[in-house]
Formats: sequence, structure tokens, C-alpha cells
Amino acid sequence: PQGYPPLREWLSHKLAKERDIHVNSDDIILADGSSQPIHMVTEALVAPGDVVFTEEFVYIGTLVTLKRFHADVRGVPCDSEGMIPDSLEAAIKVSLGQGKTPKFIYTIPTFQNPLGWEMSLRRRRAIVEISQRYNVPILEDDCYVDVRYEGDPITSLHALDSTGRVIYVASFSKTIAPGMRIGYLTAPSQMLDRVMSINCLLYTSD
Repeated sequence: PQGYPPLREWLSHKLAKERDIHVNSDDIILADGSSQPIHMVTEALVAPGDVVFTEEFVYIGTLVTLKRFHADVRGVPCDSEGMIPDSLEAAIKVSLGQGKTPKFIYTIPTFQNPLGWEMSLRRRRAIVEISQRYNVPILEDDCYVDVRYEGDPITSLHALDSTGRVIYVASFSKTIAPGMRIGYLTAPSQMLDRVMSINCLLYTSD
């Protein structure tokens, strides 16, 4: 159910080398692009009415998934560096004031779809710090990270977090071929256990 072991082993080396994410093959789940792991995380965490934060404009596929599970999706204003930390913090405070603990912050920090920006390092650090301060997990969708034509890559949000609050997904469908629907997920062990229970149900139903 976690996927082809040699590919997971190769991915553990790729993540360490390119994204400073140090996990072993047992910490990785292979899936159908990045959409399926996003679906699994949403199914594991979100009940109807739960608050999820995204960028003010967000990839329609993720938005459809969040709406399918009846999430209360709240967009956070952005600028050329990405999600604005003060706006995110203010939105979290509003949600908490309403008695709603946010379930996660969804972001595409590298080549955001559809806005196109790449989140700066200082902005990434600020978003991670807010996540830690308010105990709100981050779902980092890094599906476009390998589609780079110039400049140096910026480290992942996952690598900046030492508290186990970042769930990381990425995909090969943007770099090898659109029809090659292979993606992957890594997350803290407790989250992986919850996702695996969903993944096993999908696996056995197929």
C-alpha cells in the first residue's frame, strides 16, 4: 500500500539531496500525482465546517477536494513573496475567536498555481513560525519544484520545521509526463498512520 519500495528508497535520497528533507523509505507513501495525497490528508483531518487556510487564489483541484469534504476554506492575501504572514496570523486569530481550530494551512510555496510567485526564504520562515506558534499544521504542495529554468532552489517548508507540523507532497507528473500520475507524501509518523489507514482502504477497494 505504500508503493514500490525501490522508488520510495530513491525518493528518500532525492528529498535529502534536493529539499533537505531527511526521511527513510518507510516515511514515504506513493500515490496518484499530488492530488491523491492531498485528498487523503484532507479526508484524515477535515470534518464538515473545519477551517482550512489557502492562498487567496488556489489550484482548482485542491479547492474541489476541500469543498468535497465541506471545509470552510479561507483565502489569505498574498504579495510577490507569497502568503502574507500578518494576514495569516490575523485569519488564525479570527478562526480561534470563533471557536474553530484551523486544521491546516495549504500552500504551494514554489511557482504557486495560479499566482506564479515563489515564496521567499524569509517568508517561509515566518509562515513556519506562525504554524508552530498556533499549532496549525502546514500542507506543503511542492508539485512544481522541479520545473525550474533559472535561479537556485529555496529550501522546503518541511526542512525549516523541527516540530513535525509540515506535511509534504510532490509529484512527477509535471516533469516526466502529464500522464505519469506518480506523486508522493511524507509526514510525521502519527499523520502517516492516519493517512495509511485511508490509503489501505483505497488499495483494497481497487
